[in-house]
Amino acid sequence: MLGFVLRRLRGRLPLAAAVLSTVLTTTTGLTAPAASDHTVGKAGLLRPEES
Repeated sequence: MLGFVLRRLRGRLPLAAAVLSTVLTTTTGLTAPAASDHTVGKAGLLRPEES
């Protein structure tokens, strides 16, 4: 099955590379703000130590 898929993709390698690049860029772009928001939210819940 994998060999069949690879043979089919060989002719469309530029298209497959563009799709992979788009998926990785989108995933990174959506994950970074979510991780940042989570970190900022956790920092807001912490209370500074009283001295």
